Amino acid sequence: LNAQGRYVDAEPLYRRAYDIWEKALGPDHPNVASGLNNLAELLNAQGRYTDAEPLYHRVLVILEKSVGQGHPNYASALSNLAGVLTAQGRYSDAEALYRRSLEIRKRTLGEEHPNVAASLSNLAELLRAHGRYTDAEP
Repeated sequence: LNAQGRYVDAEPLYRRAYDIWEKALGPDHPNVASGLNNLAELLNAQGRYTDAEPLYHRVLVILEKSVGQGHPNYASALSNLAGVLTAQGRYSDAEALYRRSLEIRKRTLGEEHPNVAASLSNLAELLRAHGRYTDAEP
């Protein structure tokens, strides 16, 4: 439904899935973080950035407790939050998160991993969009 742009239909299903996971697994389980992330992505896709942002923050809190700040999933959550901050024009905050995500991914996945490439691309695009061309070069 989300992929089809049927956001109104998808949102209650995401919320229900989140509720079930939270009740069944507890509030700090990685599946709860995944459910919240999915809901935040839906809100983000609709341009509902102020609704999505606190969900991304909650995802980070859950992942910090469950897998730790050095985990690749934590890096992905940082990147997702950076994306919503970018959409809100909070570029310096987004840049810091993109850089942190990149460092975690490089350390845990290796320099040549596709997720490292995604982090590099996200950071480069942010820098390019603000005319910081030399900063966007390797």
